[in-house]
Amino acid sequence: RLLTIAAGKYQDDIRVELHAAALSRVSPPAYEALSYVWGTQDNRGSVEIVPTAPEQLGSALAITHNLQVALRHFRLEDRPRCMWVDAICIDQCNLQERGGQVAIMGDIFELATRVVVWLGPQDDTSNEACELLAAASEEVTSSGQPCTVRPKPGSKITAEQLHRSNWSPFDGCQSEAVYALLSRPWFERVWIRQEIGLASPTTIIACGKKTIPWLQFKEALLFICVKGSSLPLSRQKSWDLYYRCRDVLLPVATSSSSTNFSDLRQYISMARCADDRDKLYGMLSLLHPSGQALGIVPDYCKSVRDVYLDATSRWITSQASLDILRSCEFSDTSSVLNLPTWVLDLSLPPSSTQLENHGAHLWGDVHRNPPISLQMGSETLGVFGIRGASVRNVHCILASEKPSVTSTNAVQMVNNIRSSLPQDFRTASYMNEKSLLEAYCATLGAGRLFHEEDSSPEMIQAFLGSQSLPGLYGEVQDIMRHVFCSDSSESPATNSDYRALWDVFSVTAVDRVLFTTNEGHVGLAPHATASGDQVYTVLGCVNPLIFRPLGGDRFRLIGECYCHGLMASESILGQFP
Repeated sequence: RLLTIAAGKYQDDIRVELHAAALSRVSPPAYEALSYVWGTQDNRGSVEIVPTAPEQLGSALAITHNLQVALRHFRLEDRPRCMWVDAICIDQCNLQERGGQVAIMGDIFELATRVVVWLGPQDDTSNEACELLAAASEEVTSSGQPCTVRPKPGSKITAEQLHRSNWSPFDGCQSEAVYALLSRPWFERVWIRQEIGLASPTTIIACGKKTIPWLQFKEALLFICVKGSSLPLSRQKSWDLYYRCRDVLLPVATSSSSTNFSDLRQYISMARCADDRDKLYGMLSLLHPSGQALGIVPDYCKSVRDVYLDATSRWITSQASLDILRSCEFSDTSSVLNLPTWVLDLSLPPSSTQLENHGAHLWGDVHRNPPISLQMGSETLGVFGIRGASVRNVHCILASEKPSVTSTNAVQMVNNIRSSLPQDFRTASYMNEKSLLEAYCATLGAGRLFHEEDSSPEMIQAFLGSQSLPGLYGEVQDIMRHVFCSDSSESPATNSDYRALWDVFSVTAVDRVLFTTNEGHVGLAPHATASGDQVYTVLGCVNPLIFRPLGGDRFRLIGECYCHGLMASESILGQFP
């Protein structure tokens, strides 16, 4: 169903005709698809539906204020305009029609002549922000895997400037304008991932009367993802932009149909929608073929709980893999869905970033085709695992979900680490092998740090981006040795020491606890981990998991963990020589 917007001036009433069209890949109809935010239900407007046959009656359809403003902007004065707009072209009260249309939503945007993105009306700084981003895209070229930028030939920007952590492409007022534009709610919509990811190269971004080609805007987004931390903003806005770049802007700029189902929770961690079912349905067209093969059909007659339970069960049984458990976690403040802890709950954002994949390259055939027993009646998942350790003590390192980088927070994090260290930290060995210092360094970095002997400068640069962080194992150990092992009266730790440890450890330690085990291990685990929980290596899952015994052979999954000395399936294969 497409709509034709009748020609008219900005303030004229909005009149549209609706007509059915066959969505064919061989000969698709000519139309533009609108990507926008519905907005609030306050100050609602309406459009007049013009009858297309004598026996039909005209009617008025209520729409949100933001959509009304968008249609006024996109209506042409001299000729009609054919578009697809979900709020008008789908009968939102008909759940069966809604499900059927959502199932082909990817095709609707992919086959559109072009997608028109509506960021919202113009404000005092939006035109300037659009011009700045367009100008930036003319100077640099970007790539998203990993996110890097480099100057275009003849650019005014040099490679040396791009690599300087304190160089900003914008001044203070310009940075505020760009920050305001990129904080608009369109970027957070879960649906835009597929709307923009499947759109044609002719797609445009519109803010008020200002428009930018999507390909230019995409270059600018990747540029901001790399250099955003250098913009002269307030400390809180800088930190907010960092998370927005990581969790919102980068996924939008790099949307493609290759998202693994098991990674969905991380991928849409900051995405929003009015209906939690859409956190799955809105991503179906962007799933890797293995996810699209699950046969999930949008059905709004199902509850959110049933949708998530069915999707996770399909994935586990079809893939013969339990790696999805790395994205599942238990929390005392879990959603009202009351799901089994092995089910992927997309209604809640993950409390922390997913750990690196540590074991796949070492396990060989050990975790392929693991024994799995799925009993849907009791909603129980049966797995095979080997217990590696029992949690003895837990210590909070960084509880805030999104901590801001301040000297106070950095010092507090370091003090929390210091209070968790054993008295013999300076001299003790770990598991009768390397030093305890090295074990804590590896654990707090959760395996993200590089060993100098097997790391190229390119690997380190790809990991660090444009940030000047210590990325080598030895460098971080030296800082930890200075902060935790040196005589504070002779060589006191400096703010730069605290900041360096913050930059490395805050990424992995946020909302996790540092734990020790009865067997002598040290590790990082989800915040809900408690004394008595157990570390298991589960066949089919590349990283260890924390489980809570419930009696008999029943357990509650708490989440994935990093346990130093158990990351290469030592629970099953034994210690490597």
